Amino acid sequence: MLPNDWLVQSSSAGIKNTKLTCLFDKLVRPVREQRHACLDAALYECRTLDETETHLHEQVNDIVNFSYNLHYLHDQLEFEDVGTHTEKQAHVFAVVQQVGSHPLVLTTARAVVDDELDCYELFAGVNKPAKAAEFVRFAFHPLLDFIGKDEGTKRYRPLLDLHKRYLFRLLLRHMFAFMEAREIRTVFAILPLHVKVFLEQTGIQLTRVPAAVPAASDKHAFMRQAFYKYWRPDAKTCRQPALYTVGFCMSPLVQTVDGLSIVIDQE
Repeated sequence: MLPNDWLVQSSSAGIKNTKLTCLFDKLVRPVREQRHACLDAALYECRTLDETETHLHEQVNDIVNFSYNLHYLHDQLEFEDVGTHTEKQAHVFAVVQQVGSHPLVLTTARAVVDDELDCYELFAGVNKPAKAAEFVRFAFHPLLDFIGKDEGTKRYRPLLDLHKRYLFRLLLRHMFAFMEAREIRTVFAILPLHVKVFLEQTGIQLTRVPAAVPAASDKHAFMRQAFYKYWRPDAKTCRQPALYTVGFCMSPLVQTVDGLSIVIDQE
């Protein structure tokens, strides 16, 4: 469990962008109203969002926009809408907990399953399987991803880190089952180095596509420059995001919290 009273100590202080400040306050408000409750893994529901669930889709869009603009946008005073659901045949997944009367999205990702995956445009040298999907727009709720740095929060950090990894395992297991039901065996993901490390430490099996190299494209030059901190277009290729296939099997997650070794294998 994670106490809401601790999580809501995080604030939008330090965020320079007015739009992001508004998004943070909007997303955090329902938790502040239930600050004596907890995030409880026993109450988590992993699901594929139906198109009629407009409130949850709006929340997902806000979470993705907050995360990607905060962490990756080159000009912190600008704002790019990367959360709006525009991908053809994209499926939206989320781990949700009911907080009071409000369904709270804790983490989210999408899967694109048509023939025009982003990786085919952004990378050269990619073989196209008969059926494939691409996992995109991984993001956490800002209360899990944008926490205070004061001394009072340090003791919760190992537990928070474990919680985030557990959430990702839940999310990806559901996404893998979704793919298997549709007989999709190949799943791609474009990952910057720090996300690749996080996923591998979480027990996710990744295999780099060795022939895939960033494609020169005027069409995507603006995106790469706008999200400079993600794409690192001027860095060596080995430091730029790379293309991976994602294995459907997970290794156990082993992590030490307060001196105790915690092993998470099957959820």
